Amino acid sequence: MATLREESLRRVEKLKEMGMNPYGYFFKKDIQIKDLRKEPVSDKQYATAGRIKGMRLMGKSIFLGLEDTTDFIQCYVSEDAVGKKLYEAAKMLRSGDWLGVRGNLFLTQTKELTVHVNSFELCGVNIQPLPDKHSGLTDEETRVRQRYLDFAVNEEARDKILQVGKLLQYFRQYFYDLGYLEVETPMLHSVASGAAAKPFVTHLNALNQEMYMRISPELYLKRLLVGGFEKVFELNRNFRNEGISPKHNPEFSMCEWYQAYANLQTMMEETEGLFKYLAKKVYGKYTFKLRGNTVDLEKPFKKIKMAECIAKYTQRPELKDYIYAHDLKNLKKVAKELGLEIEENETESDLMLRLFDEFCEKHLIEPTFLVEYPVDISPLTKDAPGVVGFVDRFELFIGGLEFANAYSELNDPIEQDKRFKTQAERKDAGLDEQYEVDLDFVNALEVGMPCAGGSGVGFSRLAMLFTESDSIRSIIPFPFIKPEK
Repeated sequence: MATLREESLRRVEKLKEMGMNPYGYFFKKDIQIKDLRKEPVSDKQYATAGRIKGMRLMGKSIFLGLEDTTDFIQCYVSEDAVGKKLYEAAKMLRSGDWLGVRGNLFLTQTKELTVHVNSFELCGVNIQPLPDKHSGLTDEETRVRQRYLDFAVNEEARDKILQVGKLLQYFRQYFYDLGYLEVETPMLHSVASGAAAKPFVTHLNALNQEMYMRISPELYLKRLLVGGFEKVFELNRNFRNEGISPKHNPEFSMCEWYQAYANLQTMMEETEGLFKYLAKKVYGKYTFKLRGNTVDLEKPFKKIKMAECIAKYTQRPELKDYIYAHDLKNLKKVAKELGLEIEENETESDLMLRLFDEFCEKHLIEPTFLVEYPVDISPLTKDAPGVVGFVDRFELFIGGLEFANAYSELNDPIEQDKRFKTQAERKDAGLDEQYEVDLDFVNALEVGMPCAGGSGVGFSRLAMLFTESDSIRSIIPFPFIKPEK
């Protein structure tokens, strides 16, 4: 007994024998289905195209559904209108085939807008039958592994990617309107530096040297400030050889922007403005759901210092005093009382981050800027005014997730060199062993970089928020998945 695939291949051959090209060559589509549905019923001829979704054979006529990325419309094919040869070919069409049709609009007896087809062309055929319309494609692994099939049958999956495309358009427009120049910086770096993350390693045959897929474009964008560019941004890919989860993908989209003569407050205003702009321009609303939480982007974003945040959510107010006094002994004592296991070589900043991750992050549902980070985990940042051991940095949290990271940028080359060397010594404290000091960046700072502010927003995370998706996989067209054995 022939399989469905074998029957489909025989159908392709039969269509060829009838003089039809099953895979098409060219079809001039002059209107999207969404726009076609707005046109009046008349004898005017239109050409549109899409994928067949459902067919009914009724005597000497056929009703079929045609769907493109914008909408769905019914089409009516009759032998009288298209002729015997084309009608015989029409009877061989199947759901999943790609079809271009020409015809006029009319209303059926049930008042459904329909294309009265007078000619059609095949643009591509379906050999592997699509999943049943009613049961759909429900297996999650198949949906990710065969993403093209997921898009073909799940309108919701397709709609999320369409939303992401619109977000990308307006995301860039926000920075164009602020006078920023969009640039591209290297994806391949000769030095694994700039951020504390594990890089992907590759080999450049031409120079016989190891190279690293970029962790962040930060140091190259700052080099542009040194060169005299005042406002630059880059929306592109970063690569981190770390975990895979609903919140993380090894390659992800990130936007970083830098402005000369600015500071952290400038970045705070522009970051908040970006989220409000996208909410209004793309969705016309400010309230979104993320991971079971409702967040309101219209209200002014909150701001809290890390030490105050830790004291608040651990309900141990003395922690704030210990943190600002750099009292590591008492900080360890309270952390242990709160149930954390303390390691012998653990630093003040290590404990602060662990306390924040364990007790605070999940509570930052409404948009909140977390400010004043320890200096030893922020080597590229200027000191916070009047606060010893802390820097002028924020991270933006929404729905318990981090969305942005920003600094008043350090532009003192002597201090930067010192911090880089201190950071390089911390490989045993979690910094990747391939980390190196970027001496050329220090040299660039000696040429002179103006005071500046810089911010970075994870675009993939941002798209999760605006499409109300709980997993990063649903907003990436082809997320990473473990190969089949």
